Order: sequence, then structure tokens, then C-alpha cells
Amino acid sequence: MKLKQLILLFLSPFLLTTPTFSKNSDPCIQAQLDVIDSVWRPGWWIGGFFGNHVVPYGGIAMAYFYSPTPKFLPYSNSEARERYLNCYQRTRKRIQIENQSAGLIGLMFSYAILRYAMNMIWETPEKGDAPFFLPVERSGLYYIGGLALSITAFRSLDPELGEPIVNMYRKIPMKELCNMYGNIKIVSSGEDYRVRIINHGEVADLSVRFTSEELANRPGRWSTVEENQDFSIRFVQRGEDFTIREVDEGEGCNDR
Repeated sequence: MKLKQLILLFLSPFLLTTPTFSKNSDPCIQAQLDVIDSVWRPGWWIGGFFGNHVVPYGGIAMAYFYSPTPKFLPYSNSEARERYLNCYQRTRKRIQIENQSAGLIGLMFSYAILRYAMNMIWETPEKGDAPFFLPVERSGLYYIGGLALSITAFRSLDPELGEPIVNMYRKIPMKELCNMYGNIKIVSSGEDYRVRIINHGEVADLSVRFTSEELANRPGRWSTVEENQDFSIRFVQRGEDFTIREVDEGEGCNDR
């Protein structure tokens, strides 16, 4: 056996297991898709709750300044990499700030409920003091200021003029979304998925081409039916599971 064949035989397991990536033509779209799948939102709810409790506005500061560089940069061109990183960091911070705000609001209501319960149950002359204590509560102005600061920080990271916007609230994993095709039934209730048709300037999670039942055999191709559907959808204005754009060609998902 020749040396070249031996080398290829030795390297073949590594070549076969090397991951491949498909990139969007626009680095900013790809960056937003990567961020949406990488940020663990419940962690930022908890961070907003405890971070803003332990340190004044600590959760807000952490969400605004924390932005790790992604381990993998899918572009070799320096300009494309710079655009990717810029969009990645801004989008990540926006998601973090938004979700820590939920923790801040949860902190506010938790304190209000606990204080009310203590006043109602224990803090009476015959019952004495409560069997536990809470740290001194901050005033309502603290929470109003925190929400105002969160909104200001969020808006400071708005997309640049003309920048494509990817739906940050997609609830369906891209792997599932990219395999969504076949016969659909449009319903007003009891749907499998809630779908919003995007406005101008947004990037759809899925580009859909409506076609016949025979041709609805690949991702992004849908055929509307009244029975024997593969899944049902309801069109909504908000609270969607994912977004779509109707196209005549180029159907499919914005995957990696």
C-alpha cells in the first residue's frame, strides 16, 4: 500500500467526524441565529432576581457588560468576522438585558407579597414578631429606576439602520423547524404551532412556498388541506412559535 493511501486511511476517521457549518450570506443574520440558540434565558431570570438583590442594579450591569466571544467564528474574511462579532455581542446583550428584567420584576413582586404576608399574619400585637426576617426592602423608586435603566440599556443596543432583524422569540428549535413541511391545516384554535407572517425588514425563521400536496415534500414547502394534515397552524400577531415569509422560490429555513 502506498504512503498516500496509508495517510488517507489514518486520517479518514478524523475527516469523517469533522463538523461542517453552512453559513448565511449575511454575517449579522448568522450571528443572531447563533445567539438565539446559545443564551440560556432561565439563567438570566435568576441572575436578574439575585443579582439586583445582592448588588444594586448588579443584574443589569452583568447583562450589559458580559458578552463572551463565541468559540467558533464561521467567517475567514476579516470584515465579515467583524460584522459577525458586532451583531453577536449586541444581540446577546439585548437578550440578556430583557431576561434579567423579568428577574427584577419577579424580585419586586416577591418582596411585595412577602411583606404583605408578614404584615397580615405576624406583625400584630398578639402574635409578636415574625419568626423570620427579610432584609430591609428598597423603595419603589429603586425598581422604577432599574426598569428605566434596563430599557435605556436595551435601546442603546438597537440594530443599526438597515440591519436585518431575526426573530428573537422563536420557540421552535431550528432542527425541528428545518424539517417542517407537508400538509397543513389553518385553524382558529387547538393549533400545533402559532405562526406570524413577518413585516418588512425582518428575517423569517422559515421561508414558505405554498404548493400542491405532491410537491410538499421538502423543508419550507406547505400544502393547505382541510383534513389528514401533518400539522395545524394558527396565524397570530404576537406570541408566535416562529415566523414565516411566503416566497415563490428559495424556500427553507435560516439554518447554520
